[in-house]
Amino acid sequence: MCKAKIFILTVLFSPFVSCDNQEINKQDSIYIAGVELADNGKTIATYWANNQKFSLTNGTNSSNAVSIFVLDQDVYVAGHEYNTDGKPIAKYWKNGIETILSNNWSLATSITLSGTDVYVAGYEQIGDGTRTIAKYWKNGIVFDLTDGTSYDFTSSIKVINNDVYVTGGQNNGNLIAKYWKNGNTVILSTGANTNAYANSIDVVGNDIYVAGKEANTSIIPRAKYWKNGTTVNLTTGDTYASANSITISNGDIYVAGYENSSNGTSVVKYWKNGIGVNLPTTSLTDFATSIKVVAGDIYVTGEEGTYWKNSKQTRLSTDSKVFLARDIFIVSK
Repeated sequence: MCKAKIFILTVLFSPFVSCDNQEINKQDSIYIAGVELADNGKTIATYWANNQKFSLTNGTNSSNAVSIFVLDQDVYVAGHEYNTDGKPIAKYWKNGIETILSNNWSLATSITLSGTDVYVAGYEQIGDGTRTIAKYWKNGIVFDLTDGTSYDFTSSIKVINNDVYVTGGQNNGNLIAKYWKNGNTVILSTGANTNAYANSIDVVGNDIYVAGKEANTSIIPRAKYWKNGTTVNLTTGDTYASANSITISNGDIYVAGYENSSNGTSVVKYWKNGIGVNLPTTSLTDFATSIKVVAGDIYVTGEEGTYWKNSKQTRLSTDSKVFLARDIFIVSK
């Protein structure tokens, strides 16, 4: 059962905007959350709107943006920023104004909105650091998903018809993939020799889809998704692979991730109804981090600061400063 506690601290400041024109056309806009590398070597939580860069921190301490959601003309970004003690602090930004979710070691992993309610998934370290509590925040009110007796974490959050779905897992020596629906745990992977991750979730009607990866007796994980708990393998297990994001559009199942080639280089790809589509890239280590489908157009972000629209690649910067593109959100007409 979820336990509710209130902890919220909002800090106002002007966002560090890298472009002169802050007015963005909200029609058919592409929003991407990610990270840019500062000249001092620190990472800066950043989002891009139609390739215009908005820095969310000043680079004094490293920070990371991992998830993005846009409602009307408001931009919400979840992530974390390290404090002066070197601990990550979970937070989200609304139009560049940060809301701190915890004062302890914590990570925010995903953000979504339902109506005007803001939901952020994350987890918080307790004790000696070997234990964490998986949780989510609704408008700053925290709901614990686990009891802190093990190492538990989250990866994504979705709210459908007031039902709250959170993917994540537990590390008890082996990695167990799971999700929670309204605080109730659903285990996706079993077996003493199984290591599995649940990375992303989508819900359509009564069907629940979770993307991830799983390695059984082999150490090589297969990219896969679960539909209502039943496994659908996307790769054979001959090479490393992972399914990192999933979305359902007009009955079609889209999954983004990667699969290593026989020589060990990473092949960025998505699958549509189980059929793989390789995406063009010059990187040997890139992989797909998120996928959205809007009006038949397929958008995919890549780890190394790039995105694709219908397999056409666009880099967020011509220099090497952008090295993480984590999540994408599309505002269409």
